[in-house]
Amino acid sequence: MAGNKEAALIEWVNTFPLDTKVETLLELTDGYVLNQMLGNLDRQYLASNLEKNTAPSKWLSKKQNLEAVYKSLLRYIRNNCEDFGSVTLDNTPNFNAIAENSDIEETIKLLTIMLVAAISGPNQAKYITDIQALSTPSGIAIMQIIQKMQEMDQHASGTETPLEDTEKPSRLTHDAELAAEEERASLLAEHAALKKRYADHITRFEILQDSHQELLSKQEETVSELRSLKASNSGDLADYVEEMRTEIQRRDELIASQEAQIEDNRRTRERQEKELSTLRPAYEKARTLEDVVQELRNENATLSKKANMVDNFQRKLESQSGIEKENTKLREQIDTYQENQKFFDETVQENSKLKASVNEYQKRFHSYEREYLDLSNEKKMLEEGVRRREAEISTLNEQKLHDERFISDLQESLATGGGQPAYPSTPTAQAGSVMTLDKELDESHETTNYALENSRLKAEIQLIKNSEGSSDADLHNKLLDAEARYNDLEQRFNQLTQSVPANGAALKEVSQDISPQRRTLQPRRSLMWHKCCSPKRKAAVTAPGLAKEAEDCRREYCRWTEGIDEERSSRKRNDVNGLVRLNESLAKQPCGSSTPTRGT
Repeated sequence: MAGNKEAALIEWVNTFPLDTKVETLLELTDGYVLNQMLGNLDRQYLASNLEKNTAPSKWLSKKQNLEAVYKSLLRYIRNNCEDFGSVTLDNTPNFNAIAENSDIEETIKLLTIMLVAAISGPNQAKYITDIQALSTPSGIAIMQIIQKMQEMDQHASGTETPLEDTEKPSRLTHDAELAAEEERASLLAEHAALKKRYADHITRFEILQDSHQELLSKQEETVSELRSLKASNSGDLADYVEEMRTEIQRRDELIASQEAQIEDNRRTRERQEKELSTLRPAYEKARTLEDVVQELRNENATLSKKANMVDNFQRKLESQSGIEKENTKLREQIDTYQENQKFFDETVQENSKLKASVNEYQKRFHSYEREYLDLSNEKKMLEEGVRRREAEISTLNEQKLHDERFISDLQESLATGGGQPAYPSTPTAQAGSVMTLDKELDESHETTNYALENSRLKAEIQLIKNSEGSSDADLHNKLLDAEARYNDLEQRFNQLTQSVPANGAALKEVSQDISPQRRTLQPRRSLMWHKCCSPKRKAAVTAPGLAKEAEDCRREYCRWTEGIDEERSSRKRNDVNGLVRLNESLAKQPCGSSTPTRGT
């Protein structure tokens, strides 16, 4: 029968919308499934303070969860189940047995209370329909449980006096009154347990009294039999009489021990009644203090939340005021920075212009200085070359005069028919020239048209003189042009050299004026530095042009110098070749030929 009841209750529990399906009643001992069932009855009675198994012993947390669910169930019953029987409430389950030992009977008792609450509440039609939808054995078992509880309530209502109207719970009662009712229910449960123990003691006492009466009656019978035996004067019954006396003595001792036990039980009952009367006020006071402590805890939690909210608001207000002050300071700093920025921009612009001018002057100064040094070196080299060329020209002129004098001497000697004079030439050409003329004169056997040869030589000499004059004039003109260009460049260089100190002084004054401002505006200099790069780029663009111009001047000067050197070398070669040809022609003339006239 108990197995059918357990299976029926499990099937009825699974009709609720649970997280997991229940297989055994042991799954209900932690209170979570019962709390879900109570929440399905009415969400506002759902126990929200269930504990996880964090206690040193799991059964303590289970017991606390079961008590919390049971209190919520009692509140639901008092507010929604007017016809709920008092016998069912008085029959409180033993939560210790359920939590610690997983007692099936106590679990069935708790489920029975929830079953009666479900079919007695406002949604009884729904739950009755769910019960009717169960299997036939389960439905019959559930109906038997309900009928049994109703019969117990009817029997209790017929034998006990009805409660007064003041003791009936009201749906509109405050939570404190509900807590008092819950405490009353727990006290009633404890009182019922004590009554049960008292009834057990009374029953034992009555049983002992009955046995005592039976022993007394047997003793009287034994005494009467003993007396009859003594009166019979029969010696055969002496042993039997002795045995009977021993039995009577044993029974007397048993009666005495039972009477002593009865007295002990009576004293124990009186002591327990006194303890019960003594502990009941303390228990009620403890329950009251526990409720007060719980209320104080709730109030403390509420006040803590409010205090935290106030602290948060104060911190936000302080941070807001701090932000406003900081915002004001930042605005003032922004205004100051904007003014400094304008002044800095103007100063940087002027500084950039001055720096660009100074850089350009410095670059031009360096380029002109280098150009001046190069031109000075080239001038020195050209002057040295001119001196060398003039020395060579003078040497060649002297040699030319010497050759002319020698030629005239030869012509005179040829005209007079005398011997050939010695050739007083330069040491470098003396030996070779004399030997060549002697050889030519010795080896010359052919007759030559000296008049024609003489005229040709005169024409060549005149041509050499004319070309020498024109070459000297061209070279002189080119040299004058180069000197004029060199003087122009030197004049420009001197002007730049004179302007550099003035620009340096102006730049120094500007730097001295800017240095305090530079220290003030140094942190922003990196931000404005890119504005100063354009003058540098311009200077970098103009510098190659100036360098190119100087390079062109230098190349032109070198080209003129090379032209002068080439003209001089070619003129020297022509003079030497002409003299050689003249010597050869003179060497080939016979001694009796007429002397050719020397062209001017």
